[in-house]
Amino acid sequence: MYTSPFLRAIETVRPFCKAADLEPILREDLRESGDKEPIDQVTDRMIGAVTSIVGALGDRNVLISTHGGCTWGTIRHFDPAFDYENYKRIRTPDIFRIINDVGELSIDGDFKFAID
Repeated sequence: MYTSPFLRAIETVRPFCKAADLEPILREDLRESGDKEPIDQVTDRMIGAVTSIVGALGDRNVLISTHGGCTWGTIRHFDPAFDYENYKRIRTPDIFRIINDVGELSIDGDFKFAID
């Protein structure tokens, strides 16, 4: 379980971590964008973070918690069909599943998770 160090990201995953008896690992590179940080740098940082985490864990499952504004470019990197209309449908919170197929990461377009 990896998360942004920002409190609202930590609080989002806290119930899951408690139920799964996991301690979240804080990663600065999963943080929300800064005031002056260009969106392309945010996207590169997020892609680097996801790729690094998944690469280090191999075929193990991992949960990553970050911020909505950071996700569009990241998801779009792994699924070029994820356009602005898809971005506008992101809920808060929302969950996306990324598949690691021998180092090739892609978004699972069929994954659905009901959020009450």
